[in-house]
Amino acid sequence: MSQLPSARPPRPAKSPAAARPRKPASPRKTVAPTSLSAPLAVSLAGDLTIQAITGAHAQLREAFAAARAVRVSVAADATVDLTLIQLLESARRTATDSGLDFALAAPAAGALLETLNRGGFTQTAEQRAFWLAQSGEA
Repeated sequence: MSQLPSARPPRPAKSPAAARPRKPASPRKTVAPTSLSAPLAVSLAGDLTIQAITGAHAQLREAFAAARAVRVSVAADATVDLTLIQLLESARRTATDSGLDFALAAPAAGALLETLNRGGFTQTAEQRAFWLAQSGEA
């Protein structure tokens, strides 16, 4: 004779009313930026090359998260390569796509201006408007 498996009694179904009472949700803390209207100043200095650009990238990301307007200044004695220009161009496009106000605090100067000129980034009116704060076709 074969053995039948032992029959287990069926588990009672849990009803929603019998579920454990939940704790009331605690209010979430919201961190507000200091000011969404005044431009946030970001100062970049020192080594702004491919070897050390992550610090500048982090500063810009934090600024974009904290403000609707960002102004970047680049120290005249900073060490600059095309990596900084790529970062600032990317930030400019991201700001445009996100509806943020992004600009240089002052026209490019020093090593930044030299690198821009060598790389051909001051050829069009749009480029000159951003990098050199020039308007028109001059």
